[in-house]
Parts: sequence; structure tokens; C-alpha cells
Amino acid sequence: MNSYQRGRSCVTYAISETWIENYELYINGKIREPPGPINNHSLKEQLKKREVPKNTYAVNELLWKFLHKLYGGGPEITYTEKAESITNTMNELDKISDTHTNDTLTRSTGYDSVRSSILDVQKNFRCNADDFIKPIRLSNPSFYCYQNSCLQALLSINQLVDHVAEGKYKSLASKGTIKFWPAFAEVVHASVNREALFSPKKIKKLSVGRFSPSEQQDAHEFLTFLLSGMQDEINLPQPPKRIEFKNSSTSWAFYKRYNLSMVNQLFAGQFNSKVTCKGCHNETVTFDPFLDLQLPIISEKTAKLDDCLEAFQLEEEIIDLYQCQKCKSTQKATKKLEIERYPKILNIQLKRFQTYPKKQKILGMVEFPIQEWKIKP
Repeated sequence: MNSYQRGRSCVTYAISETWIENYELYINGKIREPPGPINNHSLKEQLKKREVPKNTYAVNELLWKFLHKLYGGGPEITYTEKAESITNTMNELDKISDTHTNDTLTRSTGYDSVRSSILDVQKNFRCNADDFIKPIRLSNPSFYCYQNSCLQALLSINQLVDHVAEGKYKSLASKGTIKFWPAFAEVVHASVNREALFSPKKIKKLSVGRFSPSEQQDAHEFLTFLLSGMQDEINLPQPPKRIEFKNSSTSWAFYKRYNLSMVNQLFAGQFNSKVTCKGCHNETVTFDPFLDLQLPIISEKTAKLDDCLEAFQLEEEIIDLYQCQKCKSTQKATKKLEIERYPKILNIQLKRFQTYPKKQKILGMVEFPIQEWKIKP
């Protein structure tokens, strides 16, 4: 293996000492079972507490990629430094106590020994959460693709996964028996532990009464079912009488007081709904929360996602006559829905089915960004 050049920026990766020692025992034939997925969760917890990870090996990128490809696991924890050279770093390794490195820790693939790839441990680590959460292999019998696609999407949200993996939802549960959170937690733990193939049995059991396993189902409907169930198990009951608020901030504060779940913290946004009476021109404004946006697709008008969002917020005529509270008469009116407050995670459904004048699927293409979406004000 070539030495690093003096002064070059060097990225190195942390692996827990326990895992490396088990790996050493395995390749030396002292134990029969392989070490399993790399487990750096204890290191991640130390980083959260702003502590320098202890009992840690640091390896170069080549070795990390080799071990991670073989065994999986995580999370990926790295640090960047100006490297002198591997030779100089190896001299420093001799000063580190209780590392138990061994020149016999080798692989049959022709690479250098693991010890020759280990770098200095006491550095400024950071956890790369983006690379930690990977798609999980979910079994897909019958018609479960709609369910699996939703679960994979939720597993990509690091804040939600961490919340569930650490069991924080348990202290917030407002009901004695909860089902939806433990069911999703089963999927999260399978993802964190990098199970080879997983079947979300608890979620299937919860949803079988609503979604027949012998038929195709709607992914958005399932996602709404799952998130609503998770909401209901955490959120507090609201007063039965509807309260009218004068501004969005007061309305939002009231909503957050009763809606405590991580689902609401991530997915909840706020609408501003304005109804204008055509008789007296009085405007009535209300504020309502939402967990998703159902955006229209209009032929030849919504080529991009921005167009769909703009069409969603256009003013429209109210079909039924409107009872105006100011002029005390029945009048024609218009309604305009605007997004007052965007959520951290914006859940969008494109409305591809129309029922009038005839029922059909809308096949028009809609362009959308895959990295960054700058929403027009």
C-alpha cells in the first residue's frame, strides 16, 4: 500500500475495537462465526455527547470499503486530517495502549495487514448520517410493493430513524397500548442491524384489514394510514369545539401544543384558506394543518412540479352558494388556498386520477428535481 503524501488531506474511518477483535479471531480461525455487521452505534452515542470515541480503531478508506462491502453495518464515522504518512502514523500507534493490534491480522485477498491500515485514533470524528441509513432488503410477496416503497422512503429520514431506534417515542405515548410505533420500530431495527432480508410482519398484520394482500393498493393511502396511526398513539386529544384564530402563529402554537409526535414535527405544515364573498367582498381567513399536499396535474399546464404547486394555490369558484357571515346572505364566493408554513419533510401526491367528466388516469409527465427544489414564494 502506498504511503500518503505529506500534507495531503486524509479521510479515515472509525471501527469499534470489539468488532475488529472479533474479526481478528475469525480470520485466525479461533472462532467459526464471522463478526457480523460493523457496529459503531456506541461510537455514535459518544459523538452525540461531544466525547472523543474510546476503544476505537481508525482505518483508511480502502480497508473501510473492503470490510463494509463484506459485512455491512455502520454508521459510517470519519475524520479528516493532514496526514504525514502511514509509516509515521504506525509509529504513533505503538504509543496507543490497549489496542491489541497484531501483525497476524491479515486477509487472504492480497491486501496489506489490517494493522498497516490502522491510523491514529484521537482525532475529531464526525458521524456521516447520510451514508448510514441505507435501503433495506424487504421481502415482496404478492402485491406488497406499495408498502415497501413507503417504508424505504421513511427509512431515508435520519431524524425519524434515530427517534425510533433510540425508543424516544415510548415516553410520549398517550395511550396504554401502542401498535404502530413498535411495528415501524421493527423495520428500523432491521435496517440499523443490516438484516439480509426482512419481512415487516407487524406492519402487515396491522394493515391486512385495510389493505388486502391479494390486490394492488395505493402507496399514498398506505403511507397516510401508517403516519396517522403513529400520530394517534402520541398526540393529545384536542378540544371538541373548533377555535378560530386571528393569525397563523397563534393557530400553529395551538396545534403544536396537542400534536407532539415526531410525525407532526417532520411532516406537518399549515394552510392559509381565504374565502371571499362576491356580494360584500368580505374575506374570511382560516388556518389548518396538513401532512401532505395533493397536487393537481393539468394537461399542457403542469410540466414541472412548480406548475403543480402553483395550480394547487390558484383561486377558484365555490360551486355551492356561500353563506356569508358578514352580509348574512347567500352569495357566490371564491376560495384561495395558500401554503402558510412548509414542513421539514414535504410529502407530495400527484393526483393522477380524475372522475369528471369521465374516470381516467392522467398520464402527463411532470419534471421534478432530485437534489434541490427551490420553492417559489
